[in-house]
Amino acid sequence: MRKTLLLILVTCIIVMNFTPLMATAIEYKPVILSKQSSNAYYGKYTLGTDQNWYEDSFTITIDGNQLLYKKGNSVKNFEIKNQGIYSRTDNGTVFKYQKYYLVNKNQYLLVSHRKEIKHNGVFYYRIIIDGQTQLTL
Repeated sequence: MRKTLLLILVTCIIVMNFTPLMATAIEYKPVILSKQSSNAYYGKYTLGTDQNWYEDSFTITIDGNQLLYKKGNSVKNFEIKNQGIYSRTDNGTVFKYQKYYLVNKNQYLLVSHRKEIKHNGVFYYRIIIDGQTQLTL
């Protein structure tokens, strides 16, 4: 059950007799902030060794220090360490990625901060793992 509280904010300017000049009604809704946020990426294409895009279907969920990879009936869980932001510049354009280290696989995972690759008229996030590029929504 969502509770709301009507809070009346009275703005006062201190004058000789402390007279309130304006009253405003504000609706207050409690907000719970989580300590860590979870990001889910829905894979659509994988770049092949022949530099062609191949349709794919997988989900990558990053939550704290865990990465969950789902493809078909297969589910894999990996411990990761956030390595911060990785930036690269290409023709004057700066591309930023979140860099993760997959502890058990001794590999790095880069996730673009914005949708940067357009394929078939749709912009996708770029995920790079072990040198392979994947397009996700």
